[in-house]
Amino acid sequence: MFNFARLLAAGAALIAVSACTYDNPNFDAKESAKADRTFARGPDLANARRDEFEGEMAAQSGDWKLTLAFSERSYQQTPDLDNEFNLATAYQHTGNDALAIPLYLDLVDRGQYTLTHSMLNTNGTMPAPMLRTIAMESARRLGGLGGSDAPIGPVVAREGADQGFGND
Repeated sequence: MFNFARLLAAGAALIAVSACTYDNPNFDAKESAKADRTFARGPDLANARRDEFEGEMAAQSGDWKLTLAFSERSYQQTPDLDNEFNLATAYQHTGNDALAIPLYLDLVDRGQYTLTHSMLNTNGTMPAPMLRTIAMESARRLGGLGGSDAPIGPVVAREGADQGFGND
């Protein structure tokens, strides 16, 4: 019984130590420098998802110019719905609404079955919540582009509140 208690205490101590995290103050600078080096190397056609990942990492830290650069390159390599949505988001955050609008309009038509996903920001906070599908989120974002004198009327994603997923 005594050995079991010692083993239990050692296990609890190990869990407590592993729960402590070290906040490296140079993390953001290192990640930014690493992303800059990756971008300077040029597209990695053998691993096209690397640019998408680097763009998402830059977005998490709020570096929208670098996000735009990676998203444009990733979309050229793999023009799928996720890359198109990331590119439209980067355009929107860098003030290029005229380039974001046609992408969002396309995503409203084609993204009704593609789920959105959020990732933690590098400071540990959650980004603003998104609607369930890329089509629904794109329609919501289109409504906010260009202010009150926007050339776009209300945009609605395909009918069906749950977009075919069946859970509210």
